[in-house]
Amino acid sequence: MNRLFIGGVVLGTLAFAAPADAAVTVGSRLINDPANSGECAMLASPCTLAARIHPQDGSLNDAGAPVDGVVTRFRIKGYGIAGPATVRPRVVRLGGFRPGAADGAAGATGEPLVVPTDDDGTDVPVHAYSTRMTIRRGEFLGLDGTNVAATYNSSGDAFTYVFDPGLVTGAAARPSSSVTGELLVQADIEPDADRDGFGDETQDTCVASDTKRCSDSPRDTTAPGLTKARLRGRTLSFSISEAATVTVRIRRSGRTAAKRTVRVGAGAKRLTLPTRGLRRGRRYEVRVTAADPAGNVSKPKTLRFTVSR
Repeated sequence: MNRLFIGGVVLGTLAFAAPADAAVTVGSRLINDPANSGECAMLASPCTLAARIHPQDGSLNDAGAPVDGVVTRFRIKGYGIAGPATVRPRVVRLGGFRPGAADGAAGATGEPLVVPTDDDGTDVPVHAYSTRMTIRRGEFLGLDGTNVAATYNSSGDAFTYVFDPGLVTGAAARPSSSVTGELLVQADIEPDADRDGFGDETQDTCVASDTKRCSDSPRDTTAPGLTKARLRGRTLSFSISEAATVTVRIRRSGRTAAKRTVRVGAGAKRLTLPTRGLRRGRRYEVRVTAADPAGNVSKPKTLRFTVSR
């Protein structure tokens, strides 16, 4: 699979359960790395990519935002093409669903964000940003920009609608032109009971200004603590300080031979190494990293093992 070069708007919504009147997380689970064919790379002007569906625990979630509120945290699993890319989070309204198509209209927008480039071509981190934009129940997340790889495709998944040319704020809804795979974006939505445009949990203490960023919002800058990593046969054991997405890469001669990514809670954990396709009698390097929902990535743990059978 090739990586997708996005020129335009990236969207997606998947809702994670939360108590009433509390922040909820919507969008992709951000487990996979960007991989697709690059539908928007060669267009003369930016297109819009609008995702209705994200896989979740073997099922497909096609709902929009479950609540009204304010997006206060926005995450992207991707990288800039040939250098950092400036993008802008956006809310999009989707409707008129029919086989292989939908109608889309642009909604609220946030401040520009910078997505770093991919330095080593291996692990793609989750980039997290503070932001502030109003979202309504049933609306979807979006990303305005160009030259960003942030889409995953597997077996021809038709989870995202492509609009060429891109959607424009204030314009009427119009039909999509094609479909593609899953978009790797995610956001936290906080309630806004007083309707001041600031999230009630982290932004109501901020001073309103003419910008859309709440600079006083607390930011999680602490990476997960990944300790006590050990191998016994094909079983990897380790301890993790917080809930995180753990990625295990099995490498030989600088190339990834196998990979497994799982979401885990805090505490002592055990995983079975993905050894399918590995050569018996050969020695491999096992590289383990953990990324929390805020995008902080742990220092890698490196172990080695020999395939016995």
